[in-house]
Amino acid sequence: MSKSIAGNKNIRTYKMRIKDKKFKSKVIDYIYKYRHFENMYIILLNQDYKQNIGDFRLLTNYEIMRALFRGTTPKKLEEKLTYIRNKYKNHQIMNDLINLSKELKIHNIVEIIKRVKSQYKGFFTRVKNGDYKAKLPKPKKLSKLTNYTIPLDSYKGFSLKRKNQLGINLNNKMIRTYINHKELEKV
Repeated sequence: MSKSIAGNKNIRTYKMRIKDKKFKSKVIDYIYKYRHFENMYIILLNQDYKQNIGDFRLLTNYEIMRALFRGTTPKKLEEKLTYIRNKYKNHQIMNDLINLSKELKIHNIVEIIKRVKSQYKGFFTRVKNGDYKAKLPKPKKLSKLTNYTIPLDSYKGFSLKRKNQLGINLNNKMIRTYINHKELEKV
């Protein structure tokens, strides 16, 4: 990893132009999958809110959702997970979320869950402060997707260890492309 990037902890996002068609097609495919996951998750939470189901806190708890998507049952979450699994056993959107989550990296999914939760927190704050025109977060059409930020986990989301290669981990396997480290050091 270059010294300037390793020392600069302030970089939050970085835009880059990708010329490698194979890498670009893989990344775009994952971008659509992550956006689709986020849209379905927002639809699920909107249904819970509008129908007064009362599972909002459970559905926005990233520990519960991580265990649900991975099929694990930690001792401290056993009762809550059993409740969610039984209640949403035949729920189409929940089943689609579980199936899609198997194709994506769980750490990035957790970051998406946190981001959506903060959007709802903003909505609830506006309503509490008297803004009656506040609207629930809405799913965005995939056909109108022009830019989208995948929140990568900071531990193993990307890699610059190999010389002149950038690796991005969007699933279980790192995908790599050429990158000019000299240009990146200027950042």
